[in-house]
Amino acid sequence: MDFKKSVVGLRDKFATILFSVGLSAVIILGKHIHLTDQVYQGTGNTIDSYHRYDLAEGLLFACCIYIGILLCERMIKKRPIEIKGVSGERIPLGKITVSSIVLMLLWSPYLYVYYPGFIFGDSTANIAQALGQQPLTNHHPVAYVLFIRLCLRLGQHLGGLTIGLAIYSVIQMGIMALGIGLMVQWIRTRFRLNRWLTWLMLVGFGCSPYIAQYSIAIWKDPIFSVTIVCVTILLFDILYVETDKKQNIIKKYLITNFGIGYDL
Repeated sequence: MDFKKSVVGLRDKFATILFSVGLSAVIILGKHIHLTDQVYQGTGNTIDSYHRYDLAEGLLFACCIYIGILLCERMIKKRPIEIKGVSGERIPLGKITVSSIVLMLLWSPYLYVYYPGFIFGDSTANIAQALGQQPLTNHHPVAYVLFIRLCLRLGQHLGGLTIGLAIYSVIQMGIMALGIGLMVQWIRTRFRLNRWLTWLMLVGFGCSPYIAQYSIAIWKDPIFSVTIVCVTILLFDILYVETDKKQNIIKKYLITNFGIGYDL
């Protein structure tokens, strides 16, 4: 038995080392890739040459990742995660609201720095359609363009188009925060996870630069993505959760599907 445990332990350590080295290699390789503003123009993108110090830097990253994983493992073993099966309890609206507010506070510095939000090629086309400068097409969802038009008109009454785009970014950030906040509290409630793990998930989503920047990107994709998350959660509840209020879940599921249609 001790021999089997030692073999399993060595196997886990070897897998952790491989993961650490692989993730470190991805980080080093990514640092040498440079993309121009026009991502679709491949000839404008370059990869810098590699040097000997990249190996030393990669080994340092790998060691840090490996140590970080070991520290997380020890922390989890000290405070084990108890999963007692799927719970059909109602997800508290207050906790969803608090989670959403925490996420918006953590993302708000990105809106301050990149005010009024990220504008891309598709964004300019959507703005032109919303202002009536270009005709509506099937390439961009009509409901999405009309939503941008509403934000821009509201912004014009408050001071200008820039304010309208900022209003759009704040609304989209709120929708994403609600969706992710619901997901975090849904995981905690359904699987009866410890409270500290809930806060760990919130901090992870809130401190992710990728998600924070995605929340203020003037695209249809952020709202579409978080809607898919909510639809998946509700579909799970319909199939696996035993509750007397399943009709309410089905109604929420159908309503949430309109959010997908909004972006199609």
